[in-house]
Amino acid sequence: MNALARTRKGGGLRQAAAVIALSCLGVLAASAPASAQEYPTRPIRLVIPFPPGGSSDIMGRMMAQGMSKELGQNVIVDNRSGASGAIGTEAVVKSAPDGYTLCFCTTGSTLLLPLIDPKLSYNPKRDLAPVTHVINQPFVIVVRSDLNINSLQELIRYAKENPGKYTYATAGVGTPQHLTGELLAHVAGAKFTHVPYRGDQPAQIDLLGGQVQGMFMVALMVNQATATGKVKAIAVSSSKRLKIFPNLPTIAESGYSEFSSNNYFLGVFAPAGTPVPIIEKIHAAIVKSLQTPAAVDKMNSDGTISVLEGPQAFAATMERETLRWGNAVKLVNLTSRSQ
Repeated sequence: MNALARTRKGGGLRQAAAVIALSCLGVLAASAPASAQEYPTRPIRLVIPFPPGGSSDIMGRMMAQGMSKELGQNVIVDNRSGASGAIGTEAVVKSAPDGYTLCFCTTGSTLLLPLIDPKLSYNPKRDLAPVTHVINQPFVIVVRSDLNINSLQELIRYAKENPGKYTYATAGVGTPQHLTGELLAHVAGAKFTHVPYRGDQPAQIDLLGGQVQGMFMVALMVNQATATGKVKAIAVSSSKRLKIFPNLPTIAESGYSEFSSNNYFLGVFAPAGTPVPIIEKIHAAIVKSLQTPAAVDKMNSDGTISVLEGPQAFAATMERETLRWGNAVKLVNLTSRSQ
Protein backbone atom coordinates (compact mmCIF):
# COMPACT_ATOMS: atom_id res chain seq x y z
CA MET A 1 0.00 0.00 0.00
CA ASN A 2 1.49 3.34 -1.02
CA ALA A 3 1.64 6.42 1.19
CA LEU A 4 -1.39 8.03 -0.48
CA ALA A 5 -3.54 4.95 0.10
CA ARG A 6 -2.49 4.75 3.74
CA THR A 7 -3.36 8.42 4.19
CA ARG A 8 -6.76 7.92 2.64
CA LYS A 9 -7.43 4.85 4.78
CA GLY A 10 -6.38 6.65 7.96
CA GLY A 11 -8.53 9.63 7.09
CA GLY A 12 -11.48 7.33 6.53
CA LEU A 13 -11.04 5.73 9.93
CA ARG A 14 -10.82 9.10 11.63
CA GLN A 15 -13.92 10.28 9.78
CA ALA A 16 -15.83 7.16 10.78
CA ALA A 17 -14.80 7.62 14.42
CA ALA A 18 -15.93 11.22 14.31
CA VAL A 19 -19.31 10.22 12.90
CA ILE A 20 -19.76 7.62 15.65
CA ALA A 21 -18.82 10.17 18.34
CA LEU A 22 -21.27 12.73 17.00
CA SER A 23 -23.97 10.07 16.83
CA CYS A 24 -23.40 9.19 20.49
CA LEU A 25 -23.63 12.84 21.50
CA GLY A 26 -26.85 13.11 19.55
CA VAL A 27 -28.32 10.12 21.36
CA LEU A 28 -27.35 11.59 24.74
CA ALA A 29 -28.77 14.99 23.86
CA ALA A 30 -32.01 13.41 22.71
CA SER A 31 -32.31 11.22 25.80
CA ALA A 32 -31.78 14.02 28.36
CA PRO A 33 -35.06 15.89 27.81
CA ALA A 34 -36.87 12.61 27.18
CA SER A 35 -35.97 11.34 30.66
CA ALA A 36 -37.37 14.50 32.21
CA GLN A 37 -40.52 14.19 30.13
CA GLU A 38 -40.99 10.57 31.18
CA TYR A 39 -40.27 11.27 34.87
CA PRO A 40 -41.43 9.70 37.12
CA THR A 41 -41.40 6.05 36.08
CA ARG A 42 -41.31 4.63 39.61
CA PRO A 43 -42.30 5.63 43.18
CA ILE A 44 -40.77 8.73 44.78
CA ARG A 45 -39.48 8.81 48.35
CA LEU A 46 -40.28 11.93 50.41
CA VAL A 47 -38.02 11.99 53.46
CA ILE A 48 -39.44 13.81 56.48
CA PRO A 49 -36.63 14.22 59.03
CA PHE A 50 -38.94 14.02 62.05
CA PRO A 51 -41.14 11.32 63.63
CA PRO A 52 -44.74 10.63 62.57
CA GLY A 53 -47.44 12.81 64.10
CA GLY A 54 -45.63 16.15 64.13
CA SER A 55 -46.47 19.23 62.10
CA SER A 56 -44.07 18.49 59.23
CA ASP A 57 -45.33 14.91 59.05
CA ILE A 58 -49.00 15.97 58.91
CA MET A 59 -48.34 18.53 56.19
CA GLY A 60 -45.95 16.26 54.31
CA ARG A 61 -48.41 13.37 54.12
CA MET A 62 -51.17 15.61 52.76
CA MET A 63 -48.76 16.98 50.16
CA ALA A 64 -47.47 13.50 49.22
CA GLN A 65 -51.01 12.33 48.57
CA GLY A 66 -51.64 15.21 46.19
CA MET A 67 -48.27 14.77 44.46
CA SER A 68 -49.02 11.09 43.85
CA LYS A 69 -52.18 12.06 42.01
CA GLU A 70 -50.47 14.75 39.93
CA LEU A 71 -47.36 12.72 39.03
CA GLY A 72 -49.03 9.37 38.51
CA GLN A 73 -46.68 7.56 40.87
CA ASN A 74 -46.79 6.81 44.58
CA VAL A 75 -44.98 9.34 46.77
CA ILE A 76 -43.92 7.34 49.81
CA VAL A 77 -43.28 9.15 53.10
CA ASP A 78 -40.10 8.06 54.88
CA ASN A 79 -39.77 9.41 58.44
CA ARG A 80 -36.07 9.59 59.38
CA SER A 81 -35.79 11.44 62.65
CA GLY A 82 -32.82 12.37 64.79
CA ALA A 83 -30.19 15.08 65.29
CA SER A 84 -32.72 17.90 64.90
CA GLY A 85 -33.50 16.83 61.35
CA ALA A 86 -29.89 16.31 60.23
CA ILE A 87 -30.14 12.52 59.82
CA GLY A 88 -33.00 12.64 57.33
CA THR A 89 -31.57 15.62 55.49
CA GLU A 90 -28.18 13.91 55.17
CA ALA A 91 -29.88 10.81 53.73
CA VAL A 92 -31.31 12.95 50.92
CA VAL A 93 -27.97 14.69 50.31
CA LYS A 94 -26.36 11.27 49.77
CA SER A 95 -29.08 10.08 47.37
CA ALA A 96 -28.87 10.01 43.60
CA PRO A 97 -29.84 13.35 41.99
CA ASP A 98 -32.59 11.84 39.89
CA GLY A 99 -35.77 13.23 41.46
CA TYR A 100 -36.71 10.00 43.22
CA THR A 101 -35.57 11.08 46.69
CA LEU A 102 -36.78 14.39 48.11
CA CYS A 103 -36.64 16.07 51.51
CA PHE A 104 -39.53 17.90 53.16
CA CYS A 105 -37.18 19.93 55.31
CA THR A 106 -37.49 22.78 57.77
CA THR A 107 -35.58 25.94 58.58
CA GLY A 108 -33.71 23.95 61.22
CA SER A 109 -31.92 21.27 59.20
CA THR A 110 -31.32 23.38 56.08
CA LEU A 111 -30.43 26.73 57.61
CA LEU A 112 -29.95 26.81 61.38
CA LEU A 113 -27.84 23.68 61.91
CA PRO A 114 -25.20 24.83 59.41
CA LEU A 115 -25.01 28.12 61.30
CA ILE A 116 -24.45 26.57 64.71
CA ASP A 117 -22.70 23.28 63.99
CA PRO A 118 -19.35 23.52 62.17
CA LYS A 119 -19.09 19.71 62.16
CA LEU A 120 -22.28 19.20 60.14
CA SER A 121 -21.65 16.64 57.42
CA TYR A 122 -23.43 18.55 54.66
CA ASN A 123 -23.67 22.07 53.28
CA PRO A 124 -27.25 22.79 52.17
CA LYS A 125 -26.23 25.53 49.74
CA ARG A 126 -23.82 23.13 48.02
CA ASP A 127 -25.60 19.80 48.51
CA LEU A 128 -29.31 20.58 48.14
CA ALA A 129 -31.40 22.07 45.33
CA PRO A 130 -34.46 24.11 46.44
CA VAL A 131 -37.66 22.90 44.77
CA THR A 132 -40.59 24.57 46.54
CA HIS A 133 -40.97 26.83 49.57
CA VAL A 134 -44.26 25.27 50.62
CA ILE A 135 -45.46 27.06 53.77
CA ASN A 136 -44.46 29.22 56.70
CA GLN A 137 -45.57 28.29 60.20
CA PRO A 138 -45.69 30.72 63.12
CA PHE A 139 -45.28 29.51 66.69
CA VAL A 140 -47.78 29.69 69.52
CA ILE A 141 -46.42 29.88 73.07
CA VAL A 142 -48.25 27.36 75.23
CA VAL A 143 -47.76 26.72 78.94
CA ARG A 144 -49.01 24.22 81.48
CA SER A 145 -52.35 25.30 82.94
CA ASP A 146 -51.23 24.37 86.45
CA LEU A 147 -48.65 27.19 86.35
CA ASN A 148 -51.54 29.67 86.56
CA ILE A 149 -49.87 31.85 83.93
CA ASN A 150 -52.27 33.70 81.65
CA SER A 151 -50.05 36.01 79.59
CA LEU A 152 -46.54 36.33 78.25
CA GLN A 153 -45.83 39.08 80.79
CA GLU A 154 -46.71 36.66 83.60
CA LEU A 155 -44.49 33.98 82.07
CA ILE A 156 -41.50 36.33 81.90
CA ARG A 157 -42.11 37.44 85.48
CA TYR A 158 -42.18 33.79 86.59
CA ALA A 159 -38.95 33.05 84.68
CA LYS A 160 -37.18 36.04 86.21
CA GLU A 161 -38.28 35.18 89.73
CA ASN A 162 -37.26 31.53 89.22
CA PRO A 163 -34.17 31.62 86.94
CA GLY A 164 -33.87 28.45 84.88
CA LYS A 165 -36.95 26.84 86.45
CA TYR A 166 -39.15 27.40 83.41
CA THR A 167 -38.57 24.48 81.03
CA TYR A 168 -39.65 24.54 77.40
CA ALA A 169 -39.69 21.61 74.99
CA THR A 170 -38.67 21.68 71.33
CA ALA A 171 -38.18 19.28 68.43
CA GLY A 172 -34.42 19.42 69.02
CA VAL A 173 -31.32 21.53 69.49
CA GLY A 174 -30.86 24.06 66.71
CA THR A 175 -34.50 23.99 65.61
CA PRO A 176 -36.40 27.24 65.00
CA GLN A 177 -38.35 26.62 68.22
CA HIS A 178 -35.10 26.42 70.16
CA LEU A 179 -33.73 29.65 68.72
CA THR A 180 -37.08 31.41 69.15
CA GLY A 181 -37.05 30.48 72.84
CA GLU A 182 -33.48 31.69 73.29
CA LEU A 183 -34.23 34.95 71.47
CA LEU A 184 -37.28 35.64 73.60
CA ALA A 185 -35.36 34.95 76.82
CA HIS A 186 -32.55 37.23 75.62
CA VAL A 187 -34.88 40.09 74.71
CA ALA A 188 -36.84 39.75 77.96
CA GLY A 189 -33.77 39.37 80.16
CA ALA A 190 -35.01 36.03 81.51
CA LYS A 191 -33.55 32.54 81.82
CA PHE A 192 -35.32 29.53 80.27
CA THR A 193 -34.19 25.91 80.34
CA HIS A 194 -34.31 24.20 76.97
CA VAL A 195 -35.36 20.53 76.81
CA PRO A 196 -34.79 19.02 73.31
CA TYR A 197 -36.70 16.03 71.91
CA ARG A 198 -36.58 14.04 68.67
CA GLY A 199 -39.60 15.80 67.19
CA ASP A 200 -42.73 17.82 67.93
CA GLN A 201 -44.87 14.85 68.92
CA PRO A 202 -42.68 13.45 71.73
CA ALA A 203 -42.18 17.02 72.99
CA GLN A 204 -45.93 17.54 73.15
CA ILE A 205 -46.46 14.22 74.91
CA ASP A 206 -44.11 15.23 77.70
CA LEU A 207 -45.66 18.70 77.89
CA LEU A 208 -49.10 17.19 78.42
CA GLY A 209 -47.60 14.71 80.86
CA GLY A 210 -46.11 17.47 83.01
CA GLN A 211 -42.43 16.70 82.39
CA VAL A 212 -41.90 20.19 80.92
CA GLN A 213 -43.78 23.44 81.43
CA GLY A 214 -44.08 25.04 78.02
CA MET A 215 -43.50 24.78 74.30
CA PHE A 216 -43.24 26.88 71.16
CA MET A 217 -45.89 24.95 69.27
CA VAL A 218 -46.85 25.22 65.61
CA ALA A 219 -50.40 26.46 65.18
CA LEU A 220 -51.85 23.24 63.76
CA MET A 221 -51.02 21.36 66.99
CA VAL A 222 -52.45 23.94 69.39
CA ASN A 223 -56.19 23.16 69.36
CA GLN A 224 -55.57 19.48 70.01
CA ALA A 225 -53.27 20.28 72.92
CA THR A 226 -55.43 22.97 74.55
CA ALA A 227 -58.54 20.77 74.24
CA THR A 228 -57.07 18.57 76.97
CA GLY A 229 -57.24 21.47 79.44
CA LYS A 230 -53.68 20.74 80.51
CA VAL A 231 -52.11 23.61 78.57
CA LYS A 232 -53.13 27.09 77.45
CA ALA A 233 -51.95 29.37 74.65
CA ILE A 234 -50.71 32.84 75.62
CA ALA A 235 -49.03 34.49 72.58
CA VAL A 236 -47.96 34.05 68.94
CA SER A 237 -44.56 34.66 67.34
CA SER A 238 -45.92 36.13 64.09
CA SER A 239 -45.94 39.84 63.23
CA LYS A 240 -49.76 39.86 63.17
CA ARG A 241 -52.40 37.95 65.08
CA LEU A 242 -53.44 34.68 63.51
CA LYS A 243 -56.94 34.41 62.05
CA ILE A 244 -57.54 31.12 63.82
CA PHE A 245 -56.47 32.63 67.19
CA PRO A 246 -57.69 36.23 66.98
CA ASN A 247 -57.59 36.71 70.76
CA LEU A 248 -53.93 35.75 71.14
CA PRO A 249 -51.59 38.76 71.17
CA THR A 250 -48.27 38.75 69.35
CA ILE A 251 -45.03 38.79 71.31
CA ALA A 252 -44.56 42.41 70.26
CA GLU A 253 -48.04 43.34 71.49
CA SER A 254 -47.18 41.67 74.78
CA GLY A 255 -44.48 44.26 75.44
CA TYR A 256 -41.45 42.89 73.61
CA SER A 257 -41.35 44.98 70.45
CA GLU A 258 -37.62 44.26 69.96
CA PHE A 259 -38.48 40.63 69.26
CA SER A 260 -38.30 39.91 65.52
CA SER A 261 -41.33 37.91 64.42
CA ASN A 262 -40.39 34.30 63.79
CA ASN A 263 -41.95 31.82 61.41
CA TYR A 264 -40.28 28.73 60.13
CA PHE A 265 -40.54 27.35 56.66
CA LEU A 266 -41.26 23.91 55.35
CA GLY A 267 -39.91 23.27 51.88
CA VAL A 268 -39.07 20.53 49.42
CA PHE A 269 -35.44 20.00 48.40
CA ALA A 270 -33.74 17.58 46.02
CA PRO A 271 -30.11 16.46 45.97
CA ALA A 272 -27.86 18.96 44.20
CA GLY A 273 -27.42 18.10 40.54
CA THR A 274 -31.02 17.00 39.99
CA PRO A 275 -31.94 18.05 36.43
CA VAL A 276 -33.78 21.37 36.27
CA PRO A 277 -36.69 20.01 34.16
CA ILE A 278 -37.35 17.37 36.83
CA ILE A 279 -37.22 19.96 39.61
CA GLU A 280 -39.69 22.13 37.70
CA LYS A 281 -42.00 19.17 37.18
CA ILE A 282 -41.98 18.36 40.89
CA HIS A 283 -42.63 22.01 41.78
CA ALA A 284 -45.60 22.18 39.40
CA ALA A 285 -47.08 19.02 40.96
CA ILE A 286 -46.69 20.40 44.49
CA VAL A 287 -48.34 23.71 43.59
CA LYS A 288 -51.26 22.03 41.84
CA SER A 289 -51.78 19.55 44.67
CA LEU A 290 -51.88 22.30 47.33
CA GLN A 291 -54.20 24.65 45.45
CA THR A 292 -57.21 22.38 45.65
CA PRO A 293 -60.07 23.67 47.82
CA ALA A 294 -59.57 20.85 50.32
CA ALA A 295 -55.85 21.60 50.71
CA VAL A 296 -56.42 25.34 51.03
CA ASP A 297 -59.10 24.83 53.68
CA LYS A 298 -56.82 22.47 55.59
CA MET A 299 -53.91 24.92 55.60
CA ASN A 300 -56.14 27.83 56.63
CA SER A 301 -57.66 25.85 59.49
CA ASP A 302 -54.19 24.79 60.65
CA GLY A 303 -52.88 28.35 60.77
CA THR A 304 -50.20 27.75 58.16
CA ILE A 305 -49.25 30.39 55.61
CA SER A 306 -49.17 29.09 52.03
CA VAL A 307 -46.16 30.36 50.02
CA LEU A 308 -45.48 27.94 47.11
CA GLU A 309 -42.35 29.73 45.86
CA GLY A 310 -40.53 28.12 42.97
CA PRO A 311 -36.87 27.05 42.89
CA GLN A 312 -35.27 30.43 42.13
CA ALA A 313 -37.45 32.44 44.51
CA PHE A 314 -36.93 29.82 47.22
CA ALA A 315 -33.15 30.02 46.77
CA ALA A 316 -33.34 33.81 47.20
CA THR A 317 -35.45 33.36 50.35
CA MET A 318 -32.84 30.96 51.73
CA GLU A 319 -30.16 33.62 51.23
CA ARG A 320 -32.19 36.26 53.10
CA GLU A 321 -33.18 33.91 55.90
CA THR A 322 -29.59 32.73 56.36
CA LEU A 323 -28.55 36.32 57.01
CA ARG A 324 -31.48 37.00 59.37
CA TRP A 325 -31.11 33.82 61.42
CA GLY A 326 -27.33 34.16 61.36
CA ASN A 327 -27.64 37.50 63.14
CA ALA A 328 -29.99 35.89 65.67
CA VAL A 329 -27.55 33.03 66.33
CA LYS A 330 -24.79 35.55 67.05
CA LEU A 331 -27.10 37.58 69.26
CA VAL A 332 -27.82 34.70 71.63
CA ASN A 333 -24.37 33.11 71.19
CA LEU A 334 -25.84 29.79 70.11
CA THR A 335 -22.72 28.27 68.63
CA SER A 336 -22.85 24.56 69.39
CA ARG A 337 -25.45 21.80 69.46
CA SER A 338 -24.39 20.79 72.96
CA GLN A 339 -26.71 23.39 74.48
